[in-house]
Amino acid sequence: MLIFGSLISLMAVFMGGGQAGSDLHSLLVMQLATIPVTLLMSFYVLSRYAAKGGLQEGLRLLWSDWPQWLVFIFLLLNSLALFGEVALLIALKALERNITWQEHVPLACLFSSSLAFCLFYARRRSDQNQKPSLSGRWPQ
Repeated sequence: MLIFGSLISLMAVFMGGGQAGSDLHSLLVMQLATIPVTLLMSFYVLSRYAAKGGLQEGLRLLWSDWPQWLVFIFLLLNSLALFGEVALLIALKALERNITWQEHVPLACLFSSSLAFCLFYARRRSDQNQKPSLSGRWPQ
């Protein structure tokens, strides 16, 4: 839900909603509060993978536990949000409006929460001893 909320708030900021409404303001505050939490969760999963035999081996294991469809969705979703952020910056510069740091919160929240979701999904696959999802299709 946090990922969809980030997309909605990014669209609302782009459409000129700003932070005048209390609904959008409270959504941005909630997203701002979840960014450090999701980053800590991501760091936790990465440290668990690194504990399995070093950082390089841990990243190789993480890559083999990530399904291709999840990598594709992660890249697609974050590139969509990044293009929305670029469009927001262009629109604000064209309107000669100042850019506040709060307008970047949805992008940061989307990236951090989608990264945490992907890492926890890979960790769950690893804990259930499922076969590597990338074997034979992508280089490991």
